[in-house]
Amino acid sequence: MMKPRTIAGVCQQQVMSAIRGSRVLFVEDNEIHQTLLLDILARADIQVVLAEHGQQALTALSQQGVDLVLMDCQMPVMDGLEASRQIRQQPQYQALPIIALTAATETAEIEQALASGMNAVASKPVEPEQLFALLYQWLPDSAIRSASTSYLDRPRVIAFSEQSDQPIAAILTDFNSQCVPQMMALKKAAASGQPTALAAAAQQIEQAIGPIAEASFTAQAAQLAQQAEQLSAQQVNDICQQLISGYQQLIKDIRSWQQSLQDAEANHSEQATSALDLSALEGIDVEAGLKRCGGDAQVYRNLLVRFAEMYNEGLPEQSAELAGYIHGMKGAAAYLGITAIVDLAVSLEQQIAASGQPESGHLAQASTRIQQICRQLGNQL
Repeated sequence: MMKPRTIAGVCQQQVMSAIRGSRVLFVEDNEIHQTLLLDILARADIQVVLAEHGQQALTALSQQGVDLVLMDCQMPVMDGLEASRQIRQQPQYQALPIIALTAATETAEIEQALASGMNAVASKPVEPEQLFALLYQWLPDSAIRSASTSYLDRPRVIAFSEQSDQPIAAILTDFNSQCVPQMMALKKAAASGQPTALAAAAQQIEQAIGPIAEASFTAQAAQLAQQAEQLSAQQVNDICQQLISGYQQLIKDIRSWQQSLQDAEANHSEQATSALDLSALEGIDVEAGLKRCGGDAQVYRNLLVRFAEMYNEGLPEQSAELAGYIHGMKGAAAYLGITAIVDLAVSLEQQIAASGQPESGHLAQASTRIQQICRQLGNQL
């Protein structure tokens, strides 16, 4: 039986690096769930094969290989539980990780998902960090990328920024302006064979990387600065190569962080512009919904509009499809932070669980309220 990979002590950067490029079969019938999860997976550079129900998932598996399956539990045609059971009946898929996507909170329902052959459960609405952690824990070794060594110590940079009262962006830019001349000076000093020049070049590097680099990397420069006269030519060459290689990786890490800071600043500006409009919406947790959209206000706005279009007619009358309709609507509303509709859906589901169907008066009131919320979304967005 597969066991999850330990995630204790693994930082988010390492998680994202490790899962990048993996191939995932995503099985989900709800359009809004699809849009949100596809966006989350795209942020991690994950290749996605999309299926809308269990039968499509089985067909997709027979046609192409994947590293892991994200499986919704309640779907038309064939639900996730039956699909998982059929996957496990095939010997070649005994070790294929399957993660359930479900809004279920009852222990019995979660146990039912695990009994069907699923390895783990992700509760809807799925937070990006939760999903990435589960992927890291369950992706097979063959799909996990070996994270390249990162010498950039972000907490150290943040602490230095606070102590020196310098913006992080300025610290990173300042380092980038020095790094190439310092590497050239190190190479020149190593080639000269003069311990004094070598120690001076190494000391310059130690001082430059001290506020931003991992302690182990800084220690290499310190060793060279302090022991330049005692080290053999081969030892000097080895340490210099490690420092140059580390410098190159440090530059890549810094550029990646700089890009993230620029993107975050752009998103923040866009959110600030949009927040005034979104804040007028009642019964909606804008902060939670926006977070699940990666902070992209335009994506969030578009999904709210699409939700209003999908559910603006309220609830269907008593029918065999009513429970599934309510379940799908609840999940979509939860992802988008539409708490007023989530509360209505939970109340209706409780009535269905207790008596098989909601009381007709309650159903009519809930339908009217859903129509009002959808009109509100349509008018204000």
